[in-house]
Amino acid sequence: MAFDWKEYFTLAEELSRRSDEAARRSAISRAYYSAFNTARSHAEARGWPIQTSRDSHKVVWEAFNEKGFTRNTQSHELPLPFCSTAPM
Repeated sequence: MAFDWKEYFTLAEELSRRSDEAARRSAISRAYYSAFNTARSHAEARGWPIQTSRDSHKVVWEAFNEKGFTRNTQSHELPLPFCSTAPM
């Protein structure tokens, strides 16, 4: 069964409410990897070529750039499943 990266994000939210630095650092890491793996899964599901390598984070970013998504893309502009408020 595939891992549900939303659970990782939920854990990040829980950790972010703690006051200790270790928990907050862990929250940032888990939130990032939740977003990265969700994006990678989205790209792979659409047949975008994503190679597994040391540069996989860069490859995923470039795949989205090639499809017209940039750092300035708003969450409501992202295709589902990225944002539950995205128009269908």
